[in-house]
Amino acid sequence: MLQLSCEIEIEGEKFDYVGEVQILSSWKTLTDTATIKVPRNLISRNKMKLNDKVAVGHKVSIKLGYNLEPSLRFKGYVDAIGAATNEMEIKCQDDMWLLKKGSYTCSWKNASIDDVVGFIKDSYQLKFEHETLGDFVSLGQWKVEGLSGAKILQKLKDDFGIGSFFRNGILVLGKPYETKVDAKKEISFAYGQNVITWKDLTYRDKKDIKLKTRLINMKPNGTKEESIKGDDDGEERTLHFYNLSKTDLDKQAEALIERMKYSGYRGKLTAFGIPAVAHGNVAVIKDYRMPDREGKYFIDSVETTFSSGGMRQVFELGPVADYNT
Repeated sequence: MLQLSCEIEIEGEKFDYVGEVQILSSWKTLTDTATIKVPRNLISRNKMKLNDKVAVGHKVSIKLGYNLEPSLRFKGYVDAIGAATNEMEIKCQDDMWLLKKGSYTCSWKNASIDDVVGFIKDSYQLKFEHETLGDFVSLGQWKVEGLSGAKILQKLKDDFGIGSFFRNGILVLGKPYETKVDAKKEISFAYGQNVITWKDLTYRDKKDIKLKTRLINMKPNGTKEESIKGDDDGEERTLHFYNLSKTDLDKQAEALIERMKYSGYRGKLTAFGIPAVAHGNVAVIKDYRMPDREGKYFIDSVETTFSSGGMRQVFELGPVADYNT
């Protein structure tokens, strides 16, 4: 029988008891968050009372699992501490927390992602690594005015569709489904084995899906062209492209629309705490009852919870993981 196990460290103070932990992680948001609930009178292994020790800005790591072998599920910083009397609620954010202070201004005649990230690093005097998913040409003329590093990254997403998130201390920018094949991690989830509930999952046929897509084609001079394709009464999605000809724009748009209009599962699965799941992983869905529906899907988000009642991972499926696109 599996025995729950945790190890939480806040600014050097370690403890292995917690009332509840919730971790929210997704490529769709800039910041992963965690909430830790413990009694205010809890004593760390160093005989320190946490209520007297924990402060905003302290480093946090959370390891969760079973049988005295917890694995790292979150690293970041204390962002806020709840005011409840008996229970101490510690709210945390990942490395993006470091980029949420300050106000900076810069303009580029011909910006690149490296230029923008370099400006953020210099502004905060930080030395984190960064990597991109997918290929990007120049962002053209671009300006940020009075923005924090995090808001600059949000503007990249708003203007160009370039998402950002931290993973293992590395800032990742780009399009989440364009990860290199050797960077993907497949995790199998099978009916009757490691899946707790399928009730939040639906299966839809490609022919029943309607999409309306707004195409934004960014030009090197900072201007943009927009066009709309797809079904007039469909769910609207926005797709960003970079200085493409009309022919290439149509080809790429058709390929991406085809990816989104797939026959397969949509929604969320609830699983046990192992194996550990992260967004960007690929879920291999297996069901002996309906083998024709088995497939591989990108994972878009994960909610991990841990308490005396057990450990759960609720993860949201993205599109079919087609490694050839």
